[in-house]
Amino acid sequence: MSVGHGAFCKKLYENDEYVTYAYSSFNYNNKKYLNDERICDGKIIISKKVFSDSWGVPNDSFAELYDKGDIVIENCSNTWLKCSIGYDVMAVHLWCKLLRQIQKLQCFPDKCNYEV
Repeated sequence: MSVGHGAFCKKLYENDEYVTYAYSSFNYNNKKYLNDERICDGKIIISKKVFSDSWGVPNDSFAELYDKGDIVIENCSNTWLKCSIGYDVMAVHLWCKLLRQIQKLQCFPDKCNYEV
């Protein structure tokens, strides 16, 4: 049974240095954040150098990658839960799911969903 919230993304752009995903989140427990239209106006930008050695787990934590600018999050308009430094918690969950898919596929997937 689902708790009723999650996030989703689709790849917008990929070049030799970065991959950009459009993302959004939803919360079925709060009418303000249903996002039935699936508006995807946030961004997750990943530097490919995070995976320069292999498609395995990055050597740095999410916070370190974020601080260095190797991962950039531009919160979506549907952000309903932020961490203490202001980025969307659902985007971080989505990053974790993306990371597992990247490791499994050894490429950047076209889309990804995270649901609880």
